[in-house]
Amino acid sequence: MRILWSATQKKPLLSVNTMNPGALCLAGLAIVTMTVGLANTGTIVDFPPVVIGSCLTVAFISNVLAGLLELRAGNTFSAVSDICYGCYFLSYGIFLLPGMGGYSVEGEKSAQDLGMAEGIFYLPWLMFAVLMFLGTLRQSRIAQLIHGQVFMVFFLETVGAFTQMAVLTKISGWICIILSLTCYYTTASFIYNSSITPISLPIGV
Repeated sequence: MRILWSATQKKPLLSVNTMNPGALCLAGLAIVTMTVGLANTGTIVDFPPVVIGSCLTVAFISNVLAGLLELRAGNTFSAVSDICYGCYFLSYGIFLLPGMGGYSVEGEKSAQDLGMAEGIFYLPWLMFAVLMFLGTLRQSRIAQLIHGQVFMVFFLETVGAFTQMAVLTKISGWICIILSLTCYYTTASFIYNSSITPISLPIGV
């Protein structure tokens, strides 16, 4: 995003036409997937409080805002993807809140019941992730990579929840961390330009 300066004013004027909402979306995604990934791998023991904050603020706001900007620009795919995933993080954060969502049954129901609740929560998002990945087949390689990793995370989390196989959840956590690093890299490639840094990061087209 470039800042254009007016010849008659000292403050910068933001040029909407030069913005890349994808950078905002991916920045939020990078931050939240790192915390979720560390939680799912078992690196963070008491993980809900850590993940909740990132989901309800950074990921939700950045993704929905980016989606609205994409909607204004007429980019249907990006708008639907960003806004829906933003809403996912909102619902996931609520799901993890103490006394609400699936974790309200913890201690009252069996682990199998809790796993079933998680699986039912993840399943529709797995289906959505499949649709989004198929929509990238003629897009850039980096878009395919990101949406492919998102699909893998949802697939492993869904199957892991239904089958109660903790190893699948841990694997999904490591893929989440890889996804986070991919998003960090892509965010930097979007916002770096010759006017602010000599660093140039290529992405597949």
